[in-house]
Amino acid sequence: MGAALIRSSAPRSLPSSARPSFVFTDGPRGNVRRNRRIEDTLMKRTPLAALSVACIAALGAVGTGCGGGDDGNVVDQATSEVGKAVDTVTSEVGKAVDTVTSEVGKAVDTATTELGGGQTIEIPADSTRLAFSRASATAESGAVTLKMPNPSAIPHNIALRAPDKKGEVVTQGGVSEVSADLPAGTYTYYCSVPGHLEAGMKGTLTVK
Repeated sequence: MGAALIRSSAPRSLPSSARPSFVFTDGPRGNVRRNRRIEDTLMKRTPLAALSVACIAALGAVGTGCGGGDDGNVVDQATSEVGKAVDTVTSEVGKAVDTVTSEVGKAVDTATTELGGGQTIEIPADSTRLAFSRASATAESGAVTLKMPNPSAIPHNIALRAPDKKGEVVTQGGVSEVSADLPAGTYTYYCSVPGHLEAGMKGTLTVK
């Protein structure tokens, strides 16, 4: 026998929204109608619900096929529905990734603009000698920041000549830095602690 539609015996005094309008008995038609109600609910959720909807539709189709239909057609229909759902999910995920990538790019551009852009070049002090670990460095013209981590127990800093700028003198574990807006040219960076420049603690910064 086909599925029978049984009217609910819920009290008439209840609001219509609180009364179940109908209950389906087991059977192919009941499966299909019940699955349609579940599908309507899921499709209001997220794009990923499409995959769940396809699986439910496939199960409903199989249940209908058990009543004597063509099993091959049932499988083809279920496969088609799942394929459509996978395509939808793939498309939605792709759009989400594009949106996130775009927003991250905008955030980076905004942060760079707010911070004045520019480059940061790390030039550590040598851990044992009165010297920098790099005798030369290069940068693009514009805002440039030189950072000097100090792994030595000897106090050091990093400074620039023309324009004359000096970073803070730091001890072991500290970081000295100096920033300047530099046009193309050649500049000298050095340690301004007395006697260190004379001992050879300097380097050349080439700005292109």
